[in-house]
Amino acid sequence: YFLWIESSRSEKSEFLYLCLCLCWKSVTNAARSKIWESDRGILHGDGKTSLPHFYIVLPPELDYHFPIIFKNIFNQMTRELELDRIDIKILRELSKDGRLGWKELAERIDLTLTPTLRRVKRLEDEGFIRGYCAQLDETKLAGGISVFVAVSLDKQSEDTISRFEEEIGLAPEVMSCFMTTGDADYNLRVVVKDLDAYHHFLTRTLTRIPGVANIKSSFALKTVLFRSAPLL
Repeated sequence: YFLWIESSRSEKSEFLYLCLCLCWKSVTNAARSKIWESDRGILHGDGKTSLPHFYIVLPPELDYHFPIIFKNIFNQMTRELELDRIDIKILRELSKDGRLGWKELAERIDLTLTPTLRRVKRLEDEGFIRGYCAQLDETKLAGGISVFVAVSLDKQSEDTISRFEEEIGLAPEVMSCFMTTGDADYNLRVVVKDLDAYHHFLTRTLTRIPGVANIKSSFALKTVLFRSAPLL
């Protein structure tokens, strides 16, 4: 992006145009055409190259704060940070053991304690680390049989979809539920101890949910790969 900043006695609200400019990539073509046609005198483009050239007129009281404001907006735009090798090490170690002490973590990634804590805090703030939890043994607690269930609804009305999603979220046997394209509307992963338990789930839970029209079940024979976190 190419920005030219000038001062004027414009209203503070016109500074919002800066946010629009910085989010140019996410603006639709229709919205862009409206921007080019703007006659407010705040946002201008030459329209002659693939890159938008424009300038933004800032009110004088914002001139001093502009570097800070620009930095904050830019940080919001670049939330998907490029992780370096140390960040990857931190994520890899914490994905293996969420109870790992900070001092031991710092030793494993060859960094001192303070910058390690700073990096972990940033990864948490940016959403790369969503939380810390214990990995429970699914087989011992829920059962060793995984069933993938394709569910089709009789209609895709808002009430039918909302009711199904609410009801399926209450079923303890359902470990995951995805709305999908294709023949089925939803795909479930159901975990049970035996066939009787799955039959009980079908007859007492799934088929009793209003709107369920068709069910197809596929039993897993073997778990080839099951990742609890992305491969780093």
